[in-house]
Amino acid sequence: KIYLNSLDLSQTSIRHELSALKGALKWAADKDLLVKSPAATLKLPDRSKFKPSLVDAKMMQELIKIAHKKDPQMEMLIRLSGTCGLRNAEVSGLKWENVDMVNGKIYVEYAYDYADTEETYITKQGKIKPKRKLGFVDLKTINSDRRVPVIPDTLAALVILKETQTALLEKNEWKNEDDLVNLQIVNGNPCSPDYIDRRFAKFLKKNNLPHMRFHDLRHSYATNLRDAGVPMETISELLGHYDSSFTHKTYAHPSDAIHEKAAQALQEKMSPSTPKRIKGRKLKKASESF
Repeated sequence: KIYLNSLDLSQTSIRHELSALKGALKWAADKDLLVKSPAATLKLPDRSKFKPSLVDAKMMQELIKIAHKKDPQMEMLIRLSGTCGLRNAEVSGLKWENVDMVNGKIYVEYAYDYADTEETYITKQGKIKPKRKLGFVDLKTINSDRRVPVIPDTLAALVILKETQTALLEKNEWKNEDDLVNLQIVNGNPCSPDYIDRRFAKFLKKNNLPHMRFHDLRHSYATNLRDAGVPMETISELLGHYDSSFTHKTYAHPSDAIHEKAAQALQEKMSPSTPKRIKGRKLKKASESF
């Protein structure tokens, strides 16, 4: 446990490793290979309580504007996750055939990511692991196959990207055999999920923006929809989740905006005639009112 703590791992990762170790030692004890498991009384650490970095609607728009001006490729990556709720592998695997320009919808049918192959290799630690290959893979869940409405701004950006990409492919004699929406502008290769994550981190650092994960844009999409009054069941369907309770627990995070609305609603209920905000006036203490 002390060794794992020294590796600068998250509590969840340490818990996972210790759980595997406890299971292996228990199995050895059950098979009489050990008199007793030395980890039988080992207490597992609590799971890390992850808190994503959220971007409200106004900041999302500002993020898109910065990308549009300084990093055009990053603009569409941000738009697809922050305004459509796509996972990074779904952004990677989005095909032009699945973009309905007429009706303003995206059909999420593909994911593009690394998958295990039958070939194996030996790690430095002596473990045998399967080699991984980049390509189209199954979506994360059955519900991930979905239709997502596209806001007008993002739809207009897709139209422009299609024209720009076509010209770029012709100029450089590149081939887009998989009809992908997002290609690396330096070589015409597909954008893997790892590539998207790294590019997003560099984009934030280069423009002195707060650090966050690319996946936090998806969290922000859910939270912004919730703050706009969209029902949780609808948000769950747009995200491709199997259960709205999972969406509520994992993605719809508390925000200052929703808390302020709650306080305003209480004020309206208690005293509708009282102004929502009182500026330039010194309020009396409660004790002075009696």
